[in-house]
Amino acid sequence: MPKRVHRSPEPSGCRWCGVTKADHMQRWSSAVLDDEINAGSTRTLDDLPDYVIYGDGRVQGPSGKFLSLSPNSNGYMTFSGPRQRPRNQKNYRVHVVVCRAFHGEKPLASHQVRHLNGDKSDNAAWNLAWGTPGQNSSDRDEHGRTLYGLKNPAGKISEDQVRAIKVRYATGRFTQKQVADTFSVSRSLVGQIVRGEIHRPRVAGWHQWEQPTQQQIKDRMRARRAERSRL
Repeated sequence: MPKRVHRSPEPSGCRWCGVTKADHMQRWSSAVLDDEINAGSTRTLDDLPDYVIYGDGRVQGPSGKFLSLSPNSNGYMTFSGPRQRPRNQKNYRVHVVVCRAFHGEKPLASHQVRHLNGDKSDNAAWNLAWGTPGQNSSDRDEHGRTLYGLKNPAGKISEDQVRAIKVRYATGRFTQKQVADTFSVSRSLVGQIVRGEIHRPRVAGWHQWEQPTQQQIKDRMRARRAERSRL
């Protein structure tokens, strides 16, 4: 009787990201590379079926006209979307809508949209990417948009208060307005703190790794695409 050979089952998940091969390839196909996007590229979203999102950051409404965009209090461009209930319109942030349309839904709930060139008004798909709050913070440091010293409105509150604000808001039981009232600060300041837009100067040497250039990012993406074509 021939000896039975026990073989380990072939892993069902991708060795890089752990999901199934089908899901892995779907992720890659939905994540459009920057050299495959042009101003005329269009996408739609399930929750905005009557809106056409363009690769250059424009949004076309149900009437066929391009929507007028306006900045919110944080400087991000927004547009008024479909009504959720009578007399209540939802404001959509353009950079989030474009990133969802061209790069898929956020990988993790904590991920944020990064503006790779540091310009909040440039919502072209090739300028956007999902990233962690730490990466977003690094982008702000690199582009000189992090508030330090006297330019930082959080300078008037202690480090312990900043930490307490983050902890209280993270419980999910309080709105930013309620947290602001508790600590006698403005709601916009609480928003900047919980989004990580306000930092104290970092200790020298704590954050010294080299940021990849745009050309290095392109080269890596092309190499990965070539590797996928061989699968």
